[in-house]
Amino acid sequence: MSDANQNAALSRLLASPVEHRGVRVVTMAQVDEAHERPTETASRNFRQNRNHFEEGVDFFEIQP
Repeated sequence: MSDANQNAALSRLLASPVEHRGVRVVTMAQVDEAHERPTETASRNFRQNRNHFEEGVDFFEIQP
């Protein structure tokens, strides 16, 4: 990814902040978009490495 593309992706990400209980968070869809990856890439990688993260600290699981 070129610097210009990376800056544009990060600008889009910062332009649409998401909050959960007053804390700014980044969604898996935003991670995929910022890194120009196919949809669900971040989710798949997270599931494969979930044991390395602590719920409530590193991630929040939100159910619709």
